Amino acid sequence: MLTLLWILQIVFLDDFYKIIKQNEISKAAAAIETAMQKRLVVPGETDDTNLIKVLELQVTSYNLTVQISKVRVSAGGYARIETLYNSVPNFFNNVMDRIYMITLYNSAAREGGTYMSSTEERIYYAKTVTARGENYVIYLTSVVAPVDATINTLKFQLFGATVVMIAVSLALALIISSKISKPIVSINNSAKILAEGKYGVLFEAGGYKEIAELADTLNFASKELNKVEALRREFIANVSHDLRTPLTLISGYAEAMRDLPGENNSENAQVIIDESHRLTSLVTDVLDLSKLQSGNVAPNRVIYNLTESLEETSGRIAELARIDGIEFNYKEKVSVAADEGQISQAFYNLVINAVNFSGTDKKVIVNKTDSDGWVKIEVIDRG
Repeated sequence: MLTLLWILQIVFLDDFYKIIKQNEISKAAAAIETAMQKRLVVPGETDDTNLIKVLELQVTSYNLTVQISKVRVSAGGYARIETLYNSVPNFFNNVMDRIYMITLYNSAAREGGTYMSSTEERIYYAKTVTARGENYVIYLTSVVAPVDATINTLKFQLFGATVVMIAVSLALALIISSKISKPIVSINNSAKILAEGKYGVLFEAGGYKEIAELADTLNFASKELNKVEALRREFIANVSHDLRTPLTLISGYAEAMRDLPGENNSENAQVIIDESHRLTSLVTDVLDLSKLQSGNVAPNRVIYNLTESLEETSGRIAELARIDGIEFNYKEKVSVAADEGQISQAFYNLVINAVNFSGTDKKVIVNKTDSDGWVKIEVIDRG
């Protein structure tokens, strides 16, 4: 914008000034011609007051010098100029000789009625008019005022304005960039922390609306990643625990069959086979466990005898742990509608933990109570 102002106000100021003056002269000539065509009376004739008012208005409005002359053409084709009105007496006669006035008239006649020429000091304009069967020519001239002083003044003003605007622009740029960059730098630093796996990082919102929205979005992403990480850790812990249980049984029974006389029998071999199948099922269902934790898979509910399932599981664990047995405090057997695999898995984990931490007496108690259509299983140890 400053460059455009310098170009328009300094480089092309003189050209713009001349164009404006030429337009003013053309408008004044058109107004005078209109007045003459409307029979406001031509200068020198009776009652030319109205036309004189129009002429004086143009002279005053545009700071022009006006002369209206009647043109008489001889039989030989020579034009003679007879002055009827001059806003400055004898001005044209002093400034322009008669030959130049005739030349302007002839040029205007050739150019379709108007002609304009200019020098470094003045602009000259001639316009031919026909009124009441007579030929007239309107001469107008205007001084081309020197614009050097104006240009120097504008240069001084523009220089001052340029310095002030540049200073203000730099200050605004620093303020705006600081307001924008600080939140971005903070978000960038927090993003680096997030990339290191520290999902609890907080992105500070501030600055413009878009930056605040970005911070809110990243905070939401950080929370979700934190949830995913917690779910992943829980998943790994669960899978490790669930896989360890059948592996422990398989290893224990295999060692017993190898080291103890009389233990190498089909019953122990069947336990190893069953636990191998259980381990295979666990490995196959690892993804299902993840889906269950995320709530995407519902349990496979079937009606089965819960009591017999718990007793079978407890018997295997008791024989593996070489304890006298697991005490059951219930009489009636009960059937439930549940996912047998998941219930058995949960019971395995509870009993194995109880055996491992039961203390010196290695006593584990399983209570079963029924109430209002629900079954509660309690695994108790004395460790």
